[in-house]
Amino acid sequence: MTLQKRIRTGDQELVRQINLTIILNCFLEHSSISRARLTDMTSLNKATVSRLVDELIDRGLLQEVGLSMQELGRPSRMLEINPRAGYILSGEIGENQLSLICTNFSHEIIWHIQEPFDPTSSPETVLECLKDLIFRAIIEHPQEYDRLLGIALGITGLVDPADGMLVYEPTLNWRNIPVREWLMTHFQVPIFVDNDANMALLGEYYWGAAKHCTQVVYISAGIGVGGAIIMDGKLQRGYGGFAGEFGHMTVDPGGAMCDCGNRGCWATQASVTSLYKHVFDGITEQPPTPFGELVREQPGQVNLDRVLQAANVQDPLAGQAFEKVGQALGTGIASLINAFSPELVVLGGELSAAGEYLLGPIRDEIQHRSLSLGRREIQVALAKHGKDACLIGGIATVFQSILAEPYSLEPLLRKEN
Repeated sequence: MTLQKRIRTGDQELVRQINLTIILNCFLEHSSISRARLTDMTSLNKATVSRLVDELIDRGLLQEVGLSMQELGRPSRMLEINPRAGYILSGEIGENQLSLICTNFSHEIIWHIQEPFDPTSSPETVLECLKDLIFRAIIEHPQEYDRLLGIALGITGLVDPADGMLVYEPTLNWRNIPVREWLMTHFQVPIFVDNDANMALLGEYYWGAAKHCTQVVYISAGIGVGGAIIMDGKLQRGYGGFAGEFGHMTVDPGGAMCDCGNRGCWATQASVTSLYKHVFDGITEQPPTPFGELVREQPGQVNLDRVLQAANVQDPLAGQAFEKVGQALGTGIASLINAFSPELVVLGGELSAAGEYLLGPIRDEIQHRSLSLGRREIQVALAKHGKDACLIGGIATVFQSILAEPYSLEPLLRKEN
């Protein structure tokens, strides 16, 4: 074979792979599409579309779902993503809890579990527990989904997505843990490990509040504060891959000590921990209420659900605490708007459950502190998937890898009836 012929063959294979990706990506926007419509959407010729669709069907990624009347009254056979193409596992290591979900290829949750762990546990102990949960999911998931397409794991802290190394997690005080390498010794499928906020934003970008947006800042507010950025439709990782650690911006140099060792980080003012501090500090400032009595007599019983319940009955102590945290969130978000000028800011994480009490003060601070040009038409929205955004984002991470390389999956063996 001549060099020219080898190059031409390689070029044709690359074009085929690109066209497979283009076709599969069309199904992100349209649940059902005909071959004729795919031809119009992709500008590929009819024979090419038909051949590539047949290949995607053989690989189990698409399925035919019946006839629909198209232009000129001619019926067309419709295509859609095949939910039985396989299953995906997505996990999250939080500050004190492991979470794991299993979805089909249409990102519908078919299995889920949460398991608390002692934050003082060693990384090895927590990873062993995670491994057991993954094996449990593999055993217990519905057997109609007979191939595991990939595993994704989101973790708070600094994560190098290139090798899945957890460089530093300040709350757990974990350093240099080769998480992806450890998982690969147990599971022979594609494995992705990333910062939880990056994964959460990807989930909102594919199937949530940030869909159809190309310039997005995501804030994950829980025990700490994390973040992620999409610019021009691409996740921005920065030099070294650690962009988005908004919670460690210094907002008060003389402020409270942060888990990272710095003083006055944004996370010390705009997190669940700061919410509880405002509750305890505010007892003497507010008239007696049932919630106030609980705080005085059983401080260990104070949690986000109880503060929310108190706010729902207009308890002033709870209301004031949410107001102060909302203001702190708004102050930091205004600075991020000035820096990035996004079209959308998405608030996720545990605190997003209190969105109705936080969005007002957040927007007031943005109005007061962001530049008029940067403020124009910028929306602030709650994450559609709330505190589960990271888990959905893990599904999106695996899904995205398959969209990029649909040819990497072996054809799905047909089961005879």
